Amino acid sequence: MNERQCRMLAEDFINEANPGLWDGKGMRPKRFHTITYEYPIDEKTRFELVYAYNDCDFAWKCYCSVVQDETCVSDIGTFEINSVDAVTGLIHEAYCRYQEVIKRI
Repeated sequence: MNERQCRMLAEDFINEANPGLWDGKGMRPKRFHTITYEYPIDEKTRFELVYAYNDCDFAWKCYCSVVQDETCVSDIGTFEINSVDAVTGLIHEAYCRYQEVIKRI
C-alpha cells in the first residue's frame, strides 16, 4: 500500500467519521462518529479505523488495526484525530507492521 492509497483512506475515514475536523477538545459534536470503519486489504485482511476515548490519557485517539482472519495483527493509535497527515501515517505504519508480521510466517 503506497502513500497515496493511505492518504485516500485517511481522507475517506475523516470525511465520514469527523467531517467537522473536531480536535478532541471540548464537547464532542454530534457529527463525530465512534463506529468502526472497515476497509479491505484483501479477501482475508482489512483495516479497522475507529475513534475512541483513551481513559488512561484522558483524550480521544484514532486507532488503526490490521485484522486478518478475525485476529488483530497490528494496532496503533494517534492523538491527532483531525489531521489527514497523522491518520495517513498511522495507516501506513500499521500496514508496514503487518507486512513485517507476514514476512515472519
